Amino acid sequence: MSIRGHILTGPIYIKGAEAGHALELQIPKVKVTYPWAYKAMGRNGALANQFPEPKRRAIPMDLKRNVALFKQGFEIPSPPGIYAGNLDNKE
Repeated sequence: MSIRGHILTGPIYIKGAEAGHALELQIPKVKVTYPWAYKAMGRNGALANQFPEPKRRAIPMDLKRNVALFKQGFEIPSPPGIYAGNLDNKE
């Protein structure tokens, strides 16, 4: 079994850390520098049976208006919610 990390969060290594230790990371500001977003969905989660093939898509962004441009006439404010669009977060 291989251990996989998230593209943004790791896995990470901290010298001296031991099991049970906690890590606090504060990000005071996030600045989007490229006018696109990335959406991916694998065969996992609650809808896995309805979407058997992995899907990936680059989504253009209008950084001045802070919206994702999904298609003509269909825009979504970014980020869409407190989870920054992470729809598989069941909390």
